[in-house]
Amino acid sequence: TIYLWCMPYFILSFRIKDFSLLFKTLKGVSLVALLCEILRTFLYTSITNYSQESGYDALLPFAVFFISYLNDKKLRDIIFVVISLILILMSGSRGPLLCALLSFVSVFLYVNRLSRKTIFAVISLVLVYVLYSAFKDQVLLWILNQFKDLSVSTRTIEKILDGTLASDDIRVALIDESFSYAFNHPFIGSGFLNDRVYLYNFGFITSHTATVYGSYSHFIIAEVLMQFGLVTGSIVLLIFVKSILRRILCSNKND
Repeated sequence: TIYLWCMPYFILSFRIKDFSLLFKTLKGVSLVALLCEILRTFLYTSITNYSQESGYDALLPFAVFFISYLNDKKLRDIIFVVISLILILMSGSRGPLLCALLSFVSVFLYVNRLSRKTIFAVISLVLVYVLYSAFKDQVLLWILNQFKDLSVSTRTIEKILDGTLASDDIRVALIDESFSYAFNHPFIGSGFLNDRVYLYNFGFITSHTATVYGSYSHFIIAEVLMQFGLVTGSIVLLIFVKSILRRILCSNKND
């Protein structure tokens, strides 16, 4: 996913001259994507099982409308953000939920920095966390029952309730094997996307995975190091981070 979708778009972003036009287009695409997700979740098909695709599809409208709300302060945008977050929860996938939370925090801090809004937000989050801790089980059980009534996935809520949201023995094994392979191959790794084939075979040996599609480390650092080798992969990661920082600095200068 990183190489086939994210990396090409990241490279193409360096050629964009009118970001306002791009963002306007993204808002239209996000609205269509949000509508499609609602129809898929409630009308077209039931996602009572884990659906990673549905969670990640809802990420685009979440990010776009959140940024739009920070810029325009329109109630409509925050409603779309909440709907997107609910759809992410209903997908049962933890990855999109983590991405949504991290993007929320990073964008908010980037826009507001150490302003009064940031301080107020931090205090509010602490208070919300205290209240959540006090009534966590009651709130989560209520949400769990609502999700069951709607015939959508309850996987994420169940993992929060039993305290296993952050635990995943399968992915830990895949990440460990990826790092082990990278350390044993410092200059030439498995090759572009060949890590999936290697980890697929590894999965059959250790009974961790079942398909090539899911046989990757789910961790971009381990993925790059395994594909390119420890030393070569580290150089690739440094170039990637440098490009991101340069893009951010150029954006700040233009602002």
